[in-house]
Amino acid sequence: MDMGKWAYCGRWLQPTLNAGLCDFFARTMPFDIGIKGRIICSDGRFFLLKKDFAAAEKYFKRIDEKKLSALVDWFKQSHEKALKIASEAKDLNDLGRSYEIIMSPWWFPFLLERPMEDSLKKLKIKAEVLPLYPSVVLCQQAEAAKLFSGLKKIKFKGKKLADVPDLRLRKRIATHIKKFRFCGMHHFVGEPYSENKFFSNYVSDHDIKLRLARPKYQNLYLRVASACAWGRTFMAETSGMIQLRFRPMLERRAKELGISFDDMVWLMYDEMISGKFSRKVISERKKAYVMVPKGDGYSIISGEAAKKLADSMVLGEKASLKGLPAFPGVVKGKAKIVLNPGDINKIRKGDILVAPETTPDFFPAFSKVMAIVTEIGGVTSHAAIIAREFRIPCIIGAKNITSSINDGDLIEVDAINGKIRIIKKAS
Repeated sequence: MDMGKWAYCGRWLQPTLNAGLCDFFARTMPFDIGIKGRIICSDGRFFLLKKDFAAAEKYFKRIDEKKLSALVDWFKQSHEKALKIASEAKDLNDLGRSYEIIMSPWWFPFLLERPMEDSLKKLKIKAEVLPLYPSVVLCQQAEAAKLFSGLKKIKFKGKKLADVPDLRLRKRIATHIKKFRFCGMHHFVGEPYSENKFFSNYVSDHDIKLRLARPKYQNLYLRVASACAWGRTFMAETSGMIQLRFRPMLERRAKELGISFDDMVWLMYDEMISGKFSRKVISERKKAYVMVPKGDGYSIISGEAAKKLADSMVLGEKASLKGLPAFPGVVKGKAKIVLNPGDINKIRKGDILVAPETTPDFFPAFSKVMAIVTEIGGVTSHAAIIAREFRIPCIIGAKNITSSINDGDLIEVDAINGKIRIIKKAS
């Protein structure tokens, strides 16, 4: 396959239901700048058209205060419109309508990231880019920290809400859990934030310093970067909210189709709606799949053929123990490779999270890890933003780092110079 017109964007492992919904990208752009919005998903690796990056760069070069204000309004309005559709949903056709609203503002900041970074470098601006508004994950952690403090004051050592003797504190905890139930839900994988998750974090909690202040940048490009950093993460968080609201409807659909929910997420959206699919295809897609544009739709290759095709798309990408510092610090700890939300369960206090990229469903790990290392990412990437909000040493852009390091390796992360050193290999 000719990959000359495509640009590699990063790796986000996810089932086909979520990847297929990316097809809604560019359908609801409020301005016509020539973005096609076609996507290749190859074993979790995403590629966008180079022409789309070029179109976004032209837009960025013409950015002004009015366009920045419109961009921020677009993020806010997309969130409100999508959740309104989800709240009033009558069937799963409304799931598609919700995603049609958020996919454009979710992907567009990614296209702007490269010209933003180039402009900041040319102007020799080294300020840390913080999101325009705190991420929902940060707000959740900050609120949980206050509740943990309340539990410590009464020397609570239990693991159940019903055992909390302070009725007022118990009610606050219940409200908190309900408010943030969507946390941990992303890509149709993972379970809602729950009582069990809250108390497991309390047991392993350690002191963390959070940045809740809203940034005040004078430079226009910094403010655009700040807005995009917030908007991109906000749309990912909105996706979790949508999935929570549609979860009962999705579970009913799985029963109607005679398959498990975990199997159903490996269908394409149209297959789930129509009920036309092969059970064999599901098992093959779990092994590997490649989704490529074909006409107005997509063609999907799965199984061994997909593995071979996916490998051919990344040949020549050498692994690296170097990257770009996103938040400074030098720490040592055991590496834990996280390729999907399920891998979060192996994270322990003091570990170093190593992943292709982080997403909002990684939130249970952020209060435990000593550092974050990702294969891709820029100034507006989720890993960079979370690292700055949580003040966690972080290196982004360490190519294929998940292939260079194994679970349990003792490593040093030098997030001042952007270097990762393997101290001792796991036995």
